[in-house]
Amino acid sequence: MNKKAVVIFVALFLSVLFLSTLGSVYTGNVVLQQTEITLSNYPYPFVKNNVPNDVFIVIPYDYSYDDYSTAQFISNSLKGNNLLGPEI
Repeated sequence: MNKKAVVIFVALFLSVLFLSTLGSVYTGNVVLQQTEITLSNYPYPFVKNNVPNDVFIVIPYDYSYDDYSTAQFISNSLKGNNLLGPEI
């Protein structure tokens, strides 16, 4: 192998190593075990990097005003800096 291929291979290896160990702190892609996810981690896992993760808030077909207003409140709290929150 020539020097260029070795340098590219080492750079790819180091970048994968960095992202797998320290990268989650910088990228925001922290992954928790399912048993560790509680509402104390809110808004994770619904929002990462200030962007909602395709969240859909489901309310009953025959919803009351309280159901809709609560869903609207949760949607507004999850939208962060985005113009639109999750769909209801």
